[in-house]
Amino acid sequence: MPGFTVAIHAAAEGLRVFERSLATIQNNVTNSSTPGYVRQRQALVSGAFEPEKGLYGGISAGPRETSRDDFAERVVRDRTSAFGYQDQLAAGLAQIEPVFDATGDAGIPGALNKLFQSFSALTVTPNDPVARNAVIERADGVASAFRSTASTIITARSEASKQVATAAGNVNRIAGLIAGFNAQSLNSGDLGANPSLEASVYNAIEQLSEQLDVQAIRQGDGTFTVLTAGGTPLVIADQQTDLIVDASGATVQILDSAANNLTSQFTGGRLGSLLTVTNVVLPGLKASVDLLAETLADRVNGLLANGVDSNGQSGAALFQYNAISGAGASLARTSVTAAQIAAADPGSPGGNGNALNLAGLSSSIELGGLSFAGSYGSIAAGVGRQIAAAKENQGVQTQLLTQAKLLRQDRSGVSLDEEATKLLEYQRAYQASARMIAVLNDLTQTLIDTLR
Repeated sequence: MPGFTVAIHAAAEGLRVFERSLATIQNNVTNSSTPGYVRQRQALVSGAFEPEKGLYGGISAGPRETSRDDFAERVVRDRTSAFGYQDQLAAGLAQIEPVFDATGDAGIPGALNKLFQSFSALTVTPNDPVARNAVIERADGVASAFRSTASTIITARSEASKQVATAAGNVNRIAGLIAGFNAQSLNSGDLGANPSLEASVYNAIEQLSEQLDVQAIRQGDGTFTVLTAGGTPLVIADQQTDLIVDASGATVQILDSAANNLTSQFTGGRLGSLLTVTNVVLPGLKASVDLLAETLADRVNGLLANGVDSNGQSGAALFQYNAISGAGASLARTSVTAAQIAAADPGSPGGNGNALNLAGLSSSIELGGLSFAGSYGSIAAGVGRQIAAAKENQGVQTQLLTQAKLLRQDRSGVSLDEEATKLLEYQRAYQASARMIAVLNDLTQTLIDTLR
């Protein structure tokens, strides 16, 4: 009878073990598409067979094993951050792409070309009111083109600044989720014992990495410590550090609750990209446009001041601007009249000497060894190169992220085919154990009947 009892006990324990294994497989299949979930396996432990010690073998359930690969997770986070940076950069630059026309037919280059053509026409008929009015009209066009371009840049920067606040809000929200998961872990035990909760926290860390470069460190108590690339803690246990956006100054800054400036620590992810666009790319572009507008206005006004108008008086200025707010955004045509356009040199009233000087601006070297048109072309080409590079890098990072996720899936993801195979194996094992119990039960009953 002891032999039957031991055998029945071993078979019953096998049933319980295989039930747990089948439940683990079912959980894998159910969560196969759950973000952050990885394949789980129920460990089987063989019992020692030492009859003299009362040990008769069998199997028992060991700990549930996870297939999570920390290296694969880290690679996905790094690639996600790099993708977020390039994707956001491409989106930010796309807003200004339409105003930097490289063909020369519209915008600033088109307006400059028409202004220089009006100067050339003035050299032919310097005293013609129509030619003089054409100069004034073309000056209006130039001023309008500069204001439109500068306005687009300013609007794009304002939008990027708002997006910085949105991205920082996303960081705070996700950090709060991770702190909440950590709190659950502290209250109920290691996250690893709860695959669904573990999947949620890993998915949250991956979402966070799209916003910025992060370091995620698993602690002995199962919680995660999350740091910025610069080492500032975002989450420790169930506590988080909120990011505060300060857009009151010349640059947008990221502060902590103690007003420490953390901006330099955010160089990756969407937040890092937005800070680059807001604080570096767009201000630099606006400064280039402002310099071009200011130089053009000063050169034209300077030449006009050296000439004489129809009445023999010193020429009036054609352009005006506010240097504090920026020449590009404030460039405007003055209230100059046709008669006040100084087409002549002081020594030759009524002539076209100064009109020739004005017409010469179309090819004169002004900025960085380039003409006005060449200077604008250099700015537009720079924007074009940045946009092209951002789009190319966006494509590259998309591919690298896809590869990283495929690697992770291969190492730790759920394969429905594999789970189906495992399911059949454990079903057969379960059925075999059940049959063993049935046979042992019949034998036991037969033995009892025999002894009666």
